[in-house]
Amino acid sequence: MTRWIAILCTGFFLLVAANAQALTGDTVSRFIASMEELQANESFYGQFMEAWEASREVQDDPRSLMLSDAVAFMADTEGYATLQASVEKHGFDSPRAWGRAGDRALLALARLDMADSISEMQERLVRMRQEVNDNPRFSGEQKQRMQAMIDSTARMLDRMERVPSSDLEAVEPYRSELKRVLEYDLGN
Repeated sequence: MTRWIAILCTGFFLLVAANAQALTGDTVSRFIASMEELQANESFYGQFMEAWEASREVQDDPRSLMLSDAVAFMADTEGYATLQASVEKHGFDSPRAWGRAGDRALLALARLDMADSISEMQERLVRMRQEVNDNPRFSGEQKQRMQAMIDSTARMLDRMERVPSSDLEAVEPYRSELKRVLEYDLGN
């Protein structure tokens, strides 16, 4: 019994250590190269984009940035093998590790682009929440849906605020390349 507890604890600490590793310029560069390769495979990329859209619909959040959600959504599809082969070729342990690296790069990119406006947006969300609650023209169901969207946006802003400076430094030199491969645009 003690042995199993030790094994579980070791596994947990290894998982935490793997997730705590800093994002590096090398990781960002490999992520970009893998995205370029995956985009060149038109049949796969179409499946990936469908999975990303489907993961957003399931979450009822069209603004979701998380690539790891699309990876999870693809897990039981034939395209997953293509994804796995490509990301492993670019030095990622698994599609999940690749998705987490992509999430971190996206969050850092968004933080770099929105650094001056995050606080203002958070304040605007507080006002929006109150306006939705106070509006008698919205049904309870409508208010609930709007509050869920506000909550989702607030969580994303919170995640952006907590992006480590090391991730920002790793992404900064690759901003334009990341925007290109991720077809990323926040209106800038």
